[in-house]
Amino acid sequence: MAETNRCRAVFITGAGGGIGRSCVSLLAANGYTVFAGVHRPMAPDTWEFSPDNERIIPITLDIRFDEDVQQAIDAISRRLSTVDLIGVVNCAGVCFPGPLELIEPSEVLNMLNINVVGQLRVIQACLPLLSTSRGRIVVIGSTSGAIPGVFTGAYSASKFALAAITGVLRAELAASGIAVSIIDPGVIGTPFWEKTADRVTALLAHPRTGLLSDGTRAPLIGWRRGIVKLADNAADPEQVARCVLHALTAKRPQSRYTVGIKAKLKLMVWKFLPETLKDIVIRRPLNSRSPPEN
Repeated sequence: MAETNRCRAVFITGAGGGIGRSCVSLLAANGYTVFAGVHRPMAPDTWEFSPDNERIIPITLDIRFDEDVQQAIDAISRRLSTVDLIGVVNCAGVCFPGPLELIEPSEVLNMLNINVVGQLRVIQACLPLLSTSRGRIVVIGSTSGAIPGVFTGAYSASKFALAAITGVLRAELAASGIAVSIIDPGVIGTPFWEKTADRVTALLAHPRTGLLSDGTRAPLIGWRRGIVKLADNAADPEQVARCVLHALTAKRPQSRYTVGIKAKLKLMVWKFLPETLKDIVIRRPLNSRSPPEN
């Protein structure tokens, strides 16, 4: 990356909560100016970060829309006289769970727009600035991008797609000196789990859910209970933020980071399982009513 005495800046999407919020805190504490992208305007009394912290600059945007992303880039560009954008960290993401036989195609499209297309939209908009600084791109993936599971099939599809795009970007941008990393967290303590459980609760109340057989409905109820238990034993999101910091600063950043011993073990075992055993693992929640741990 370019050597400069000016301030180093990073653009983070999904900065309003969870992993994104931890990344904002850690990077600001390490001397970075952080453009913190949030989906909704943050009122002064709800914005966790001190308004006196000049290193953190909130930017409201919805990554589903070209105009929002361009306005964010314009806001960053206006500050380029004092800072260099040396990284973009895509933390924004959503999960709409549910059996694939019932999940609304409009929800799948919305999830793909946020988790995949929106990520690419942000990266493309940032590339001219990153090319100047020979900066870094960091994407938050998921172990679900390698191990699919029942009730999160559409979410897994979005993370598989994101992993593919990240890998190709890494190859295509190598000659420009822009490093690209993807970080796959295990079970991390964020609002993600509560929101996912709430969506399952709403889904179970939907009239169409009555069409489900007991063989699917009962496991879905058990899966929802298990999500809450997963959240109780989740790891600190700062573990992910530390990987982000390494990906932004290391001389040779890893192409892929996996956060959590359990997540690393799962991915290692999954890689060598025959397809018949993978099918059994995927079906496990339907048989035992236990949740996946992606």
